[in-house]
Amino acid sequence: MAQLKIIQIIKGGWFERVFGPQHPKLFHVRIRARVTLLRNRTRLRAVQRINWLAPWLLLPRPVQVVLIGLLIGYCLYLWLPREPVSTALNSLMDPQAARSRLEWREVIQVAIILLGLPIAFLLWMYRDQHIHATLDNQRKDVTLKEFQEIQMRAAGALDERLPARARETLQVAALHQLRGFLRGEHGETFRRPAFELLRARFEAGAEEAGTEPIMARAKRLDRLRDRFESLPSSRIAEIVHLLANEQESSLDDIVDTPLTRADSQIMSEEWEALILSGFPLAKTKFHRMDVPEGAVLCEVDLSFTEMIGANLSNTHLELSDLNRAQLQGADLSETHLEKAYLAFTHLEGAALFGAHLELCDASGSFCDGAYFTLANLSGASFRDAQLNGAYLDSAKLSGADLRFASLRAADLSQADLSGAILDGANLEGADLTGVDVAAIKSLSGATFDSETRFSDPDEDRADELVKAWHRRLLGRDHGI
Repeated sequence: MAQLKIIQIIKGGWFERVFGPQHPKLFHVRIRARVTLLRNRTRLRAVQRINWLAPWLLLPRPVQVVLIGLLIGYCLYLWLPREPVSTALNSLMDPQAARSRLEWREVIQVAIILLGLPIAFLLWMYRDQHIHATLDNQRKDVTLKEFQEIQMRAAGALDERLPARARETLQVAALHQLRGFLRGEHGETFRRPAFELLRARFEAGAEEAGTEPIMARAKRLDRLRDRFESLPSSRIAEIVHLLANEQESSLDDIVDTPLTRADSQIMSEEWEALILSGFPLAKTKFHRMDVPEGAVLCEVDLSFTEMIGANLSNTHLELSDLNRAQLQGADLSETHLEKAYLAFTHLEGAALFGAHLELCDASGSFCDGAYFTLANLSGASFRDAQLNGAYLDSAKLSGADLRFASLRAADLSQADLSGAILDGANLEGADLTGVDVAAIKSLSGATFDSETRFSDPDEDRADELVKAWHRRLLGRDHGI
């Protein structure tokens, strides 16, 4: 509780004023520092789980032998008498001077030891490397055969004589066996094939689960937008909310089979191996993926991915690329999306309650019916975005760029629009009650209609205010 209070004081004090979105360069430094801290914390937790002998065991065996030999030699040098050793070495360098103290036979023995040990060590090293290479090849052959069998079962290539339930069970078991190959437990060679196989399985699972109608609905909404201009605001709100309800019903009606459950479980438990694999993720279907809270996905390229109905709440996606991603119905509540790239991203019906989108670029995004309640969009760019029927009540939009955005039937009640730019924005049917429109930076060319609601209940008075704002802003634009 005390830590929360301290954080609230910092956010509301000088720290927020100095490193807030109103100073983009300093805000970028702040986000970059947070990303670095989160990554280092994740690495530290991973190191704590690793056995401390693991780095030693990863060294080549010849290196281990040399290091152990040096350690033993150093210990002997510290604890054994040094006179015989020094005498033997002096005899090798000057035999005549040391003949009185050491016989030639002993000198030859020392020379054989000093010359023979390195030769013996080299012979052993070559033999050891050869044996290890042979064992590795044998192990790879065995692993490859095992992987090929698992691949066939995971792809569903099973004996048709088996009962359907047995084939399904074997396929689920094979999918879970692929997880070890995906994590690299059997070598880096098998990571990419396992990833591609699971990726194909997720695509097939999406079709089986029935998420494709949601994609079709998004395309239908894109076609309807062309006719929005000829429809009244009330009709647009009705269409958006109807499609949002259909989308929610489609997510609730998703077919849940043992295979689709296995897909969801693998995606949710192996999110790190999948998303942070470094492999291209475009067009990958992570539908209904459940990422744990606090997961660090900063600076990840998730462009063109499909994550319909995914749970990404309270995760870290700062500086990530979500360009043209499909996130319809996803849960992004309290998610950190500072300076993320969300251009042309589909967020229809997504939940972004209390999300952090400061200085993010969501130009041209599709956010019809999305929930931005209490979200922080300070300095964000939603230029040309589709926000029809979106819920932006009590959201922080100070300094936001909403030029030419479509906000028809959107709920902007009690929103903070100080310093926001709404040039050419469509606010027909929007709810602007409780909004301090005098603090808006620019409203030039914005459109309103009789269904636009303002704080003043008198509609005639509201029309006069709109005209006054246009005159004031027109004068400001011309330097009057």
